[in-house]
Parts: sequence; C-alpha cells; structure tokens
Amino acid sequence: MTLNPLAVSCPPGRLRVDGSGHPLPGESVLGVTPDTICQALRQGDSEKAFELTRTLQKAAQSGAWSVQEPDGSTYGLQVASTQASGSDLMHLLRNGVVMRLARDARQDPELKSRLAGYERLLSSMARAPVVVSQAPLPAPTTPLLAEECERVLLGMADAETSERVRGALLHRFEVHDRNRQEATCQDLRQRLAGDPSSLVEVLGELQVDHPEFVGQHMIFRSAASLGRWLGIPMEPTLEPARQVVVVGGVHGNELSGTEAAERIQAEGDPRVRVFPKANPWAQGTRTSEGVDMNRIFPGRSDGSPEERQAHQIFQAASGADVVIDLHEAMTEWRDGRAGRLCLFQPTPRSLAFLHRMQPYLDRHDFRLVPYRYPGSLVQEVSRSGPTVGLLFEVPLTLDFEARTRLAGDLTRAAMQVAFQPEREP
Repeated sequence: MTLNPLAVSCPPGRLRVDGSGHPLPGESVLGVTPDTICQALRQGDSEKAFELTRTLQKAAQSGAWSVQEPDGSTYGLQVASTQASGSDLMHLLRNGVVMRLARDARQDPELKSRLAGYERLLSSMARAPVVVSQAPLPAPTTPLLAEECERVLLGMADAETSERVRGALLHRFEVHDRNRQEATCQDLRQRLAGDPSSLVEVLGELQVDHPEFVGQHMIFRSAASLGRWLGIPMEPTLEPARQVVVVGGVHGNELSGTEAAERIQAEGDPRVRVFPKANPWAQGTRTSEGVDMNRIFPGRSDGSPEERQAHQIFQAASGADVVIDLHEAMTEWRDGRAGRLCLFQPTPRSLAFLHRMQPYLDRHDFRLVPYRYPGSLVQEVSRSGPTVGLLFEVPLTLDFEARTRLAGDLTRAAMQVAFQPEREP
C-alpha cells in the first residue's frame, strides 16, 4: 500500500449514508468506505486498513467533507464529536467496520486480534480520550446505557460518564453472578475493579466475546442502535400478520396487564387471541407455589399445572406472528430498574418490528433490553421460530388506570404495526 494519507488533497464532497451511518452504494470519501477497510482487515492487511482510515481522518480534519443523513440533515465529517448524531467519523467507522466484523471475530482469533488493533486506532484518533478519575463509584442503581458505552468505546466519554459506565458494569456483573449463581467473565471483572483505565479494553472484549451478557444488562434507545451493537441486520420489510397473541397475568400481582388484555379481548378482533389471566394459580401474587411462570416456557404437556398452562400458551404463541406479554415493574428504567422497557429476543424481524414502533416508544420514553430473561415467553417463542415476542414493563409509578391505558395503548400500537406495517403506529 503506497498511499500516503498526508499527501492526499481533499476536495469538497458529500457522503450520503443510511440510517445506520453506513455509506449508500457508490458513496465514498476519496475512494474509501467502511467496506474497503473491512476487506483489508479480513484479508489480514492491517497496515492497509490503518492507512485507509488515516486517509478518512485527513479528509475529516480538512473540513472539506460532509455527511448527509436520510432525512436530508447535513453534518461536517469530524474526527470526533460531542454530538450523538451518528454522523462523525468515529461513528461511521465503528458502525461500518467494527460492528460488521465483531460477530465473525468471535470465531476467528486472528480477525479478533486485528479488530482489537483497529479499535485501539479509533480510540487514539478521537480528540477526547477517556479520562477515568479515582472518584468513588456512583450508586449501583445507575443504568448501563448503550449510548454512554458507545462514547466510552469511541474515546469520546468524559471522566464522569466513564466512571458511571464502570460502576454500572461492575454492578451488573454482581447481579448476573448472584442471579445465575455462577461467576461470569471473572478475569474481566477483576481487571475492571482493579484498574479503572482498563474500561475501554474490557468493554470492547465483552462486546466481541460476550455480546449476550452485555446486551441483557444494557438499555438501548432504539432498535437500530441495538442491531448495530450486536451485529444483527434488520429485515428490510415486514409482511402483515395473520394472528397476534396478547398475554396478561403471567405474574398474578401485575393486574394492569390482565385488565388491559381483557379490554383488548372485549374488542372482539378475530385475528387476536388473548390470555388475560395466564397464571390463574397466582392470584394477587407474582408466583404460584414458588413457581415463576415466566421462567418455565416452553412448559411441558405432562408437567405441573403451571408447566401445562405454559405449554398451552407457548403452543398458541408459536403459531402467531406477534406475541405481546404485559407486565408491571416497580419503577422506571432511569432509576436503574425495570420500567418503561420492552424486553425481547433480538432477531432481524423483531428489530424491524420495533423500528416501526420507534416513534410510539419514543413518545412514551420506552427503551429496549434484549436477552434479559431465559425461560420467558417472548424470548423462548422467538428462539424457536419466526414469531416476534415483545414484553412491555409499565411502571408502578403510574396509578392503576394510567398503567392499564398505557399497556393497552402499547398493545394496540404493536397490533397496528403487525397488521398494517406500512402505516405509522
């Protein structure tokens, strides 16, 4: 590779990108796109990948290039930015290179090593490197937000954000180990606890080697950002659904879900099958005889009453296009707890579905969490087939009628996307 990026002249230009910040077909900066960098890394030519990246850096520093997003907004192509517009050079390269190669790197140690070197290059290019203070960790209830983790990995986080992410990540390690009764990523946890400056490396290794662990403990703003983080593409189109299943009362003390499901049932849509009291043995209590129904799916046809009921619901859900499971949570996601969250198993179809629901979710401040509860209805039904399963957690900070209305409105918005995916929910 003989190209000298410092000798490259940078005439003005505009780079058109899609909603993920990736150049549209035929678009490039001086002949360079994330695709050309990906190809160099796959072929083992890290030097070429680095030189191509520095060519983009030179163009960005010249101020001659701009990025045009799908809505027509135009931004300068910057080396780093304090804005989460998704349009600066760091986002462009991370979304277009790192996230596209991350899944393959999990099975290819050589590619993983080259990708780790490339991530270090991106961090060194950022104008605002991570600075980690020795201040006490924040309260353990701090949520682990995807957008803050992105800023850490891109070298764009300030000391306060970095320390918040570190504290939240250590807390999630502890919660995960306590719930699973096993140690997870113990070496990474010890490095993070003992050396605050290891945050970028630890978070990067978790994303590549343990994406489900990070995903299930992270709160995402949108389906698009979640898909980029996990390296899961979004289906380009959605076909209208034939049947939707609505479930309430899996936890018997979460009464607004049962009430909302009964109201949906009373509307009499033949395309919608409703289980308003999914767990009749748990009346006013979360579980029945200590059995949490939302951890035993797909159930058993020859098991306990709860397992047989779970099996019946699972069979109906598996035959539907979309399943909506209504729950309640103690508080809000901003407090680091469940609440105003949609939990689901990420697939190309479920990401496309939630992307269609995004305007509605934004209006009601709902965030997304994947992989959270193995054995739950929505996770297991999506694992076993093409069904889209969505679990909505409405917060007990609202009164009962407000919770019921919100649960019902969420269900109707999801039904509209299911039956008429071309319309705005």
